[in-house]
Amino acid sequence: MKKHKIFKLLLVILFVFMTSGVNFSALAVSYDNKGVTATSVEYTLCVNDQQYAMYAFSINNKEYVCLRSIAEILSMTSKRFQVEWNEADYSIQIITGRPYSQNGTDFSLSDKAQLALPSTAAIYCDGNLTDLKGYNIEGYTFLNLNDIADLMGFKVNIDAESRKAAVLNADYDENNGYSLTLIAGSNDALYNGETVALSAQPFVQNDTFYIPLKAVTELLGGLYSFEDNTATIELSGVTTKYQIGSHSVVVDGETYEVSGDRDSFSASEAAVTIDDEFAPMIYDETVYVPDNYCYEIFQYPNSSLDYATEYPESNMIIMGGYINEYGTNDVKLNYDYDLLSDDFKAQLENRGIVDEIDGLDYNVEEYANSGIEVYVMRLKDELHEDVEGMDGRVCAIRITGYQYNTVRGLTPYDTVYRAWLSYGRGIEGIGFSYKAEGGYVGSITFSTHYYGGQF
Repeated sequence: MKKHKIFKLLLVILFVFMTSGVNFSALAVSYDNKGVTATSVEYTLCVNDQQYAMYAFSINNKEYVCLRSIAEILSMTSKRFQVEWNEADYSIQIITGRPYSQNGTDFSLSDKAQLALPSTAAIYCDGNLTDLKGYNIEGYTFLNLNDIADLMGFKVNIDAESRKAAVLNADYDENNGYSLTLIAGSNDALYNGETVALSAQPFVQNDTFYIPLKAVTELLGGLYSFEDNTATIELSGVTTKYQIGSHSVVVDGETYEVSGDRDSFSASEAAVTIDDEFAPMIYDETVYVPDNYCYEIFQYPNSSLDYATEYPESNMIIMGGYINEYGTNDVKLNYDYDLLSDDFKAQLENRGIVDEIDGLDYNVEEYANSGIEVYVMRLKDELHEDVEGMDGRVCAIRITGYQYNTVRGLTPYDTVYRAWLSYGRGIEGIGFSYKAEGGYVGSITFSTHYYGGQF
């Protein structure tokens, strides 16, 4: 059984020069005649463990950014929104909950001081007129980041001195992240850390783990229907049609054929040739599909149910996964500690330098309380260069108290069996471990290759 790839979201945005929705060819928007000076500044916006460099403009001691720039950066998070320009009435339309799509316009902006003209373009959010006010610079509309955050419901922590800003509550979209453990022969499942009851049991047959399609789809918030020997599910924006007894699968209108080899659901980890028995079936009036049925053809993680890790020794599979679960909801590996939530940081005591990174010019600083320890890399002095890009970043997290938990809901004092159901052998790509004490979880550690492996 080979390891399945974790679907990774890689957003690379270096200096975003997008408009806020004003069509450059439609500049009939009216402006006040008197302008003000806008000073160009380089801003770093942090979202989860990603950093994005972008130009902003300082106007009357407040800084303004492109609305479309923020929409692009947040497009795969829970705070995503679309931006559209309505030329008929010269208004900007914001639609929440929709992924951002570029309009093909890409004008380069000057990094020098500019004349900023107050814009009177109306800005609507979900059809409601807002009171947002912005400036037009070289034909582009800029808004204050705090105003955007208030409107869209995300929290932003701005360090004016370093010109760094962190979005605190725009997690990667939970519709594209979940954890579901299924056990053959059991109606009980573990969904995002909670025990739930399924209407039908999974089972193993012909070295294949079969998933009850309707029960799992509806548990994940999708829609299920059955007609003409075909089961249709709509999940996370993807429509998949499974034909009973057939290797043909239709995804968003395109037909695929399941063929070649597959992993055998056995401890031998042997690959076997796909035969007629490896197909959707009806058993006890319930439609079942093999786990990872279409994984080798197309990869719609968490949409077509084709993203599972198999554990034949426990007769179970763990479906799904999260794009970023490398810590708690408050702090994750590689986060910039200084830009974390003030409420969270206020819970921690600075215990000073506790170690150093072998062979590198970094010390390790500890922030902790009775339930959690957060370890941060700091350059030893200003004469050293941040060659690893880790100055001020979290390099290890150790959870010791029940008041803190992982993204999958695991916390100290849970049983080791529940830890196994939640994580199996761990999380691919990072250091994740827990210590057992008398059948219970004693502590949970997230570590980087820099630090934390000793806990």
